[in-house]
Amino acid sequence: MEAEREIVRECYRRLLAGDSGGSVARDLNARGSRGLQGKAWTLTTLLQMLRRPAVAGLLAHNGEIVGKVAGVEPIVSEEEWARLNALVDSRRRGRPPGRVHPFSGLIFCECGQKMFGRPRKSTAGPYEDGSPRREYRCRPTFTGAGCGGRNHIDARVLETAIRTAVKEALADPDLAERIAARAARVKGERDRIEEELADLEQMGRNLAGKTARWGEERVDAAMEPILLREQVLKAELATLEKPETRAGAAEDVARDYDTAEATGDFDTMRSMFLTAFPHMVLTMPIGWNDHRTERFLWDGKPKTAAKAG
Repeated sequence: MEAEREIVRECYRRLLAGDSGGSVARDLNARGSRGLQGKAWTLTTLLQMLRRPAVAGLLAHNGEIVGKVAGVEPIVSEEEWARLNALVDSRRRGRPPGRVHPFSGLIFCECGQKMFGRPRKSTAGPYEDGSPRREYRCRPTFTGAGCGGRNHIDARVLETAIRTAVKEALADPDLAERIAARAARVKGERDRIEEELADLEQMGRNLAGKTARWGEERVDAAMEPILLREQVLKAELATLEKPETRAGAAEDVARDYDTAEATGDFDTMRSMFLTAFPHMVLTMPIGWNDHRTERFLWDGKPKTAAKAG
């Protein structure tokens, strides 16, 4: 009985520290732990068990907490139970229905086309945690360009490898230095454009004040080149990338990534991935069911001029 309670505490520690529910379920199954009725754990059954109010010594009725269970020592604290529920609920809000491939459209196929996430047809059935198998596959084009959609890889293999690689890359001092240098260049260009825009705005205000003396037609004629220049500058400003200026210690990077993954914050995951590997390429498989990580060219260059984003 105490061993089962310790498993619950372990699951709480790991999930609140940033581990994914699927990875915890897989680990429990690998260790021989079983859920209700002796069945293997799935993400759904694991979260159902951990979110039960009883694990925190709480009594619920019709979905509402109405008191505490008498004579029973809670396995976890009420604060831990509330934090876990908030974490799971925030993940559901952060991940829209059907959006389950965080890196869709960001990875290049060896042929130069982009890779997109989709369900994976497999005779192996679902993953060990019960979730449907997924993959990233090159999307065929109407023109027949590229590999015709033949290149693909299992989503779990890819996402696991990316998780490790991003954490290592963004904690690397050399990359941090490059990020800082790029941020400085972009900031300098952005400051120049914004300064000129401010000058143009002041010129426009000065001209507007002369309407009574000059008339609207003359003021409009004088304003035309100012407005055209503003359009050009704003277009330049829009093309500047938003630099990633944070490249902290390894534990900070790991925590940021794990938190984003746990809460379904795909935008953060995609931003961190593109900061580390803006040109990742997946080479073609050399045989059936080839899901080797050796196929990843982390700093590869696509064969076409296509851009990720």
